[in-house]
Amino acid sequence: MDAARIMRMLQTSGGIFSLPQIFTANRNSQCVPAVEHAALLISWEDDDLDVIYELRGLANTFKYEFQFSVECYAIPSINSSMCLERFLNSWLHKSIQNNIPLIVYYAGHGGLDSQSKLTWAAHKSRHGVASPRLNWSDLQAALEHGQSRILIILDCCDAVGAFNHSSPPGSSSGAGVTELIAACGFNDSTDGPGRSSFTNALQKSLLHFSANDGGFSSAELHQKILAQLLQPQTRGKSPLSSATPVHVRLCGDARLPSVAFKGYSRDNCEHWPMLQSLGELVLAIPSLKDVLPLGWKLPLTDGKSVFEGP
Repeated sequence: MDAARIMRMLQTSGGIFSLPQIFTANRNSQCVPAVEHAALLISWEDDDLDVIYELRGLANTFKYEFQFSVECYAIPSINSSMCLERFLNSWLHKSIQNNIPLIVYYAGHGGLDSQSKLTWAAHKSRHGVASPRLNWSDLQAALEHGQSRILIILDCCDAVGAFNHSSPPGSSSGAGVTELIAACGFNDSTDGPGRSSFTNALQKSLLHFSANDGGFSSAELHQKILAQLLQPQTRGKSPLSSATPVHVRLCGDARLPSVAFKGYSRDNCEHWPMLQSLGELVLAIPSLKDVLPLGWKLPLTDGKSVFEGP
């Protein structure tokens, strides 16, 4: 598929298209491998932080850059804990049958209850009315047993509170490992969506690994996120204004390696020249960026990138 055909697709669709449509235009594609990872991205239906925009970008990065199977779940305000528990258990049961590494991600409000357990909330109190809330520490227990390799990523205040009541490392038998990357520590807060947010640094870190056709471990991802947050353009004028992310093993034999995720190799990918042509088009017609999926990065023939998402 050449640049002229891409332009015809743009013209006939009125400028509304997605890269998956271009991929499916050629049924003989050899560069879309079988799904080897799965991710569940969680937020609230009644969210006052507008995390949905960063969440969508993150979903696209997982799906199109690393070929994750991605599901997004918005927690309802009614029967919040029961609904999330039901969905989480269903997703987990389906995913572990494939014996693949998993990521569970949350963005929203967080806090500690009277027993220092991590809780999630939909929004701040409104006119004296408390927000819908659930105890994540209790639900997390389902992710800490069995043979699965799971990375939990929490972008919320008091995020490391998820470690406080977890099983000690080495407590589970077999090959199962559960790890946590928390956006901040106890009694600490995180920046909301934007340039200095934890999720923004997370997505940039993933794009870094993707650009090098490489996979990553939980430890490597945490290291890269920390490096991103230390960048002056991320932190702004105050280098100490953002929280420091924490990486910890929740359960699993301490001798087992960190949870790892394979890279998406573009070697011998028949669509790579097509993507480079599309990148050159976007460079020539900047307005095309507005119709690209969030989080997408397109290659140029000189090896550089023309678009790295918002």
